[in-house]
Amino acid sequence: MSPKKITNLLDNALLFKIEKKLMVKALFFLLAILGVVSTAEAQNARQGVSITSIDQFVSSLQSSTQRSSTGGEAAKVLSLANDANSSVYLMNSTMNTYGSRPECLFTDVNSFGMITNGSVPMSNVKMVIIKVNRQSDLNAQLELSILDNFPSVKYVYILSSVNCTETAIKQVVKNSSSESTFSVFYKIAPGA
Repeated sequence: MSPKKITNLLDNALLFKIEKKLMVKALFFLLAILGVVSTAEAQNARQGVSITSIDQFVSSLQSSTQRSSTGGEAAKVLSLANDANSSVYLMNSTMNTYGSRPECLFTDVNSFGMITNGSVPMSNVKMVIIKVNRQSDLNAQLELSILDNFPSVKYVYILSSVNCTETAIKQVVKNSSSESTFSVFYKIAPGA
């Protein structure tokens, strides 16, 4: 082999190694981008539950009731949200139960995570009402996926007594999945 051929072979090999390194870097870059995109899509999937105002939610129930013969769900939602019902109050990390089979759980943002400790009677709870009492509560994250363990829960009602936006309410809600069996709605009522 002549020295010229060896040099060409080395140049080709060196060039191939550089291309190989660039290809490997490009592949890792592409995989990193795909990882970020899939993570973002997974978060969006976890945010799969639609969150709407209680007025819109009740209106949609009334519209679907007019098309079906079942009826009554809109009235039941309003009754759970507004009337005196057998309830559990988990506020400021203190629990009080009123009635033998609570249908509602009233909690605040800071006490919400205590639902999983096993002492909260959740077997008949149909509506969880989460109160946003302070502006700082809007910085919290409500892991709604913990409610997937309670099949009786049909509604999650976020009631804000502070002035905020729909977007702020939606940003508080985390990890609600499209497989969840409950509906999520809110009301912004400053001073309530």
